[in-house]
Amino acid sequence: MKDKHGRDIDYLRISLTDRCNLRCIYCMPEEGVKSLSHDEILTYDEILRICRCGAELGIRKIKLTGGEPLVRKGCPGLAKQIKAIPGIEKVTLTTNGILLGEQLDELMDAGIDAINISLDTLDRELFKKVTRRDGLDKVFEGIEAALAYPGFLLKINSVPVIKEKENFIAVAGLAKKYPIHVRFIEMMPIGYGKQFPFQDEESIKAVLEEAYGPMHAVKERYGNGPCHYYEIAGFKGKIGFISAMTHKFCNQCNRVRLTSEGFMKGCLQYQEGTDLRGLMRGGCTDSELEGTFGTNFQWRGFQLNMIFRYSLGGQIYNQTLVDKVQDADLRGNVDRRVFEERWQKPGDKVMFTKFGPGINANATSLTKPTSRFIEDNNYLELSTLNLSYEFGMPWMKKVGLKRLKVLFYMNDVFRASTVKQERGIDYPFARNFSVGLQARF
Repeated sequence: MKDKHGRDIDYLRISLTDRCNLRCIYCMPEEGVKSLSHDEILTYDEILRICRCGAELGIRKIKLTGGEPLVRKGCPGLAKQIKAIPGIEKVTLTTNGILLGEQLDELMDAGIDAINISLDTLDRELFKKVTRRDGLDKVFEGIEAALAYPGFLLKINSVPVIKEKENFIAVAGLAKKYPIHVRFIEMMPIGYGKQFPFQDEESIKAVLEEAYGPMHAVKERYGNGPCHYYEIAGFKGKIGFISAMTHKFCNQCNRVRLTSEGFMKGCLQYQEGTDLRGLMRGGCTDSELEGTFGTNFQWRGFQLNMIFRYSLGGQIYNQTLVDKVQDADLRGNVDRRVFEERWQKPGDKVMFTKFGPGINANATSLTKPTSRFIEDNNYLELSTLNLSYEFGMPWMKKVGLKRLKVLFYMNDVFRASTVKQERGIDYPFARNFSVGLQARF
C-alpha cells in the first residue's frame, strides 16, 4: 500500500484505550481527562476487522498503544488474535510498564514480538514529579521480567522532559548494563508538550559522548519506525533517537494511526482522517471498509471496484416491527436501556456462516430487529444480509489477478429521528441494496 507521496505504508498503530494509570505532565492535567465511555471506543471485534482489512491491503506490522494498553482487559488475547491474521508479521506493544510484570507471560504466550517501555527517569522522586504517581518499582519489575526472556527485543522510550544531564546519562546507562535499546524522543510542540523547553538530539548526544565516549552510527534498524541508532563501546544495547523536529523523517513515514474511538489518521500532527467506527457500525461491508483506506492510501498494484447501490424508501412493512417500535416509544432518539430491555432477545444475534470454499454469508433475521444498536448515527439496523463469493481459479495467477470477488449486501434501516404526527406515528424506513465486483491485480 502506498500513500499519495509514494511512501510504502505497512505499519498500523492502534490505540486500545484513552485511559492511563499515570498522569504525565506533558500528556495531561493532574486531574486527568474525561474518559471515553465503553460504547465510544472500538470493540476488539471491530479492531480485528480493521486489522484483517489492513492486512489485505499490505499492513504487515501492528503496534498496540494507548493511553496505556494494558489497562484494557484482554490485551494479550487481542494480540494473539491479531498475530493469527494472515499477512500480519509482527505485533508489538508500547507501555508505561506499570502492569507489564503482571501480564508479560500472557503477552509472550500470545507471541508478542517486541515491547517498548516509556521511562523518562530512573530517579524515584523525579518519576513521581513527571508521572504524578509512585510506580517506578513496578516499571523495574516489568523490565526485569522481560529480560528473563533471552533475545527478546526490549526498548526504552525516553522523553527528555528533565533537562539535567545526569538524567540522560542514567537512562542511557540501561543500554550499558542490559541488552536494551534506549531511544530519546524529541518533544513535539503539541498538546501539553508545548509548555516544556525543547531538548534536541545533538545536545543529548553531546552529553552522552562526554560521559561514555564516541557514538558511532549504525545502519541496522531495530523496529518498525524511523529511529536511527548509535553504538557505544562496552554497551550491550544501542542508543537511538527519534527526532521529529531536528531530523525530520516525513519522507520515511510508513504508518497510519487508529485512535481508540476508531478514527484513522495519516499523521499525528493533523486532524484529518476517516471515522471507521461510524462506517462499521453503519453496516459497511469489508470491501467498503478497505475502500476507505484508499482515501489517503493506494494498493501497491491495481484494484477495480464496481459497486451498484440502490435504496428503496418507504414505511416499515412488517407489523411485528411496527408494534416493537411503538412499544419502545421513540421520540427523536433511541434509549439504550429501553432497547436492551424490550427489544433484545437471545435469538437476535448476528450469525456468520461459511458455505464452502470462498463463499461467506453474514445474515440476520428479516422478520424482527437485530441486537444492533447505533447511538452515534441514531438508527437501528433491523436486518442485514451480506453475501460474498471469492473466486480461486488457476487462470487468475496467469493473468496476475490476486482477487476476484462478487458482493451482495442488503440492510433494512429504521431511522430513529421520528416525529409523532396527528395522523399517527411515522417511522421512516429504507432498504439498501449493494451489488459489486472487486478485482485486484
